[in-house]
Amino acid sequence: MTLPVELAASGLMRQLLIRYHDRLFQNKTGFSIIELLIVVSITLLLMAVAIPIYGNFQSSSYLNERTAEIVQTVRTAQARSLARVNNKPHGVFFDIDPNGPDRFILYQGPAYLGRGAEDTDFDRTVTLEDSLSLLTTLTGDDINFSRGLGEPSTTGDITLTNALGKSTVITINSLGMVTD
Repeated sequence: MTLPVELAASGLMRQLLIRYHDRLFQNKTGFSIIELLIVVSITLLLMAVAIPIYGNFQSSSYLNERTAEIVQTVRTAQARSLARVNNKPHGVFFDIDPNGPDRFILYQGPAYLGRGAEDTDFDRTVTLEDSLSLLTTLTGDDINFSRGLGEPSTTGDITLTNALGKSTVITINSLGMVTD
C-alpha cells in the first residue's frame, strides 16, 4: 500500500518539476540585442565627449605644473646664490630645441656655457613634455644670479606654451623677483 502512494507522490512531484521547469524557461529574462546596442551607443557617446575634455585638462595641467616648476627652479637658483652654496653663483639655462623637447637646467657656476667640469655634477635637468614649448627674452636663454647678492644677470620673460595655444609668462625683474 505504501508503494502506490509513493509512486503517486513521485509522479506528482515529477509533474510539478516539469511545470516549474517549463515556466522557468518559457519566460526568458535578459537583454535583447536592441537594448545592448542602446547601452553600447550611450557609452560610446559619453566616451567621445569625455576624451577631448580629458585631453584639454591634461594639457592645461602640464602647463600649470611646469610653470610652477620653472618659477621654483629660478627661485632655487637665486636662493643658492644668496646662500653662497659651494661659494659659487647659480643659474637656470633654458635649452630650446626646435627638433625635440625643450628643457631647463638648474646649474652651478658663472654661466651655463663655459663652466668647469666640477660644476656639472650639480646640474638638475627637467625635460618638458612634447606638448609644451619654451620661449625666452633672456640674453642667451640663461639667467644667473650673483653669488651673495642674488642679483640676476639679465631680466626678461619666459613664455611656456602648450599644444592648445594657452601660455603663461614668467617675468624676472632687475631685483630678481620672479612672477607668473
